[in-house]
Amino acid sequence: MRLHSLLLAASLSLAAACGTPPSPGDSPDGGGAQDGGGDGAAEDAGSPDAGAGPFDLPVPYALDAGAPITAANETWTWVEFAESRCANGTPTGLAVNLTNRSKKVLVYLQGGGSCWTAQYCAFGAAVHMKDTVGEATVLGEAQHPAMQLLFDRTRADNPFKDASFVYVPYCTGDLHSGTNVSAYNALGFTDVHHVGARNLDAYLRRLAPTFADADKVWLMGISAGGFGVTVNGWRFQKAFPNARVDVLDDAGPLVQPMAFDATYALFVDRWKPEFPPGCTGCGDSLAAVRTRALELMASPRRYALMSYLQDQTVRFFLGGNPNAPLPGPELEALLINLRGDLPANAKTFYVGGTTHVVSSTPNVVSGGVKAWDWVGQFASDAPAWDHAGP
Repeated sequence: MRLHSLLLAASLSLAAACGTPPSPGDSPDGGGAQDGGGDGAAEDAGSPDAGAGPFDLPVPYALDAGAPITAANETWTWVEFAESRCANGTPTGLAVNLTNRSKKVLVYLQGGGSCWTAQYCAFGAAVHMKDTVGEATVLGEAQHPAMQLLFDRTRADNPFKDASFVYVPYCTGDLHSGTNVSAYNALGFTDVHHVGARNLDAYLRRLAPTFADADKVWLMGISAGGFGVTVNGWRFQKAFPNARVDVLDDAGPLVQPMAFDATYALFVDRWKPEFPPGCTGCGDSLAAVRTRALELMASPRRYALMSYLQDQTVRFFLGGNPNAPLPGPELEALLINLRGDLPANAKTFYVGGTTHVVSSTPNVVSGGVKAWDWVGQFASDAPAWDHAGP
C-alpha cells in the first residue's frame, strides 16, 4: 500500500510517521492478553531482579539473562530472536554494530506508524504489519544511507560515533509497548501480535549481558519509536543498572488533547500496553504515562524531546478522527504548556512548522541553536544544554 511505503520511507529517513489514527467509533473485536500487560511490570517467575546497580530503580523487573551476543566489531550483524513476534506471528530480531571504542551504547527504536483496527492495519497506517521482518530487511534498514547521521563513525558531528549500536525494527504497530494478541478477524488480519514490550524483554535478555560493562546507554527513537523510548526508558534502566540511561524522543510527544480520549481507550484495549510500573491513571491518560515515565528517569539522567510545533503527522495521530486532524495551534499550545510540567532534567527543542521529525532536518536552527548541536549537548552532558526554540 502507498501509505505503508511512505511510512517506511519516512522511518528510514529519520522521519517515521505516527500513522493515521482510526475513528474512535470503531469497537473492539476481541483479543486475548499475552503475558500480562496493563499497569504492571514484566517479571519472570523465579529469576533474579535485574537491578542492584548505582542507577537501579525501585520497581519490579526481572530478566532471565541469555547468552551475550558475539559479533565482529564495527560491522552490522543480524541477531534473530525465536521468541520475538511481528504482527503476523513470525519471529524477528535486531541488528548490532559493536565496538571497543567505548563502553557506551546507542539503542535505536525504529518508528513507522501505529494501528489498532483491522482497517488501519490493513491500509498501511503502521509499517511491517503483514511482513516477515528478517535479516535482509533489518540489515538493509540499519545500513540505509539516511541512518548514517547516527551510525557513521567517521562523522565529526556524530556524538554517538564511538558507541556500540543496536537497531531495533518495528513490526507490531503498538509504539513498542504492547503485550496483547488481538483478534481483528477482518481484512486478512487475525490474531495480530501487538507485543512490542514483550519483544523488548526478549532483546534485553541478551543485550544486558552483551553490554554488562556499559557506562552510558542512549535510548533514541523517532515518531512511534519516540513514544516507545519514553514508555520504555524504565525498562532499559532496569536492564542496565550500572549504566545511566538517557532518552531522546524525536517527534513522539506524550500529550493528549480531549479529541484523542476515545482513541486512546481503543489502543489500550487492543494493545494492552505495559505502562511504567507504579503508574496511576496510565490506562486513561498519556499525560499520566509521561509523568510516571519521567519520574523513573530522574536526574542525573537526561530526557530530551524534539518536535516541530505543528507536526502534521502527530496532529493526525492525536486528532481522534482521520478526517479531522488536531488543529496546528492546539498541538503547539500543548507542547509549549508541556514545558511547565517537565522536571529540570528534561529539555525540549521546538521548531516552528509542520515537518515531522526534527532529526530529519538536523541543520535547522531554532532559538539560535542548531538541532544537531543541541543533540550533541544532550549527549555530552554539556552544562549549557537547555530548552531551545519558541
